[in-house]
Amino acid sequence: MALFIGFLTASYRTTHQAWEANRLTKNMASAIIVAASPETYYSGQLFTIAVCIMFFYTVYHVRTHPYRLNFLNYVETTSLLVLTVHLHGVVWLGLLVSPAWYIIEIFGQALLCDVFALLLTNAFFLMAVLAWAKFMLTDGHAIFTDLA
Repeated sequence: MALFIGFLTASYRTTHQAWEANRLTKNMASAIIVAASPETYYSGQLFTIAVCIMFFYTVYHVRTHPYRLNFLNYVETTSLLVLTVHLHGVVWLGLLVSPAWYIIEIFGQALLCDVFALLLTNAFFLMAVLAWAKFMLTDGHAIFTDLA
């Protein structure tokens, strides 16, 4: 069985071989909540639930550090934190279109720009990590001696 799922579990510590199941559980919980929620739910509630799921998953990831390479743990943690903060920003942006809360226009624009800048920064960070791994990383690099 390990031969069939080795590509999924090769980067995890031996004590966290089932970490991929945790990732799947997070994704399934998000999908089930959205699918099972009635259409009358306010979209801000769904985003708030998504923020809670992402927050607990991020905390669990930071607590366990499932990857063998610390570098992968740091990259994954950064991405999860950006996603969690972004979802939290989307909840705030949901209030912009809601008549239930009055927001001055400049605050709404600043919030929108902040969320966009955070996502753009994370995208550039991940592209830089990909380029570094693709073109500069070798098997003898010091990162591979820093096994967790």
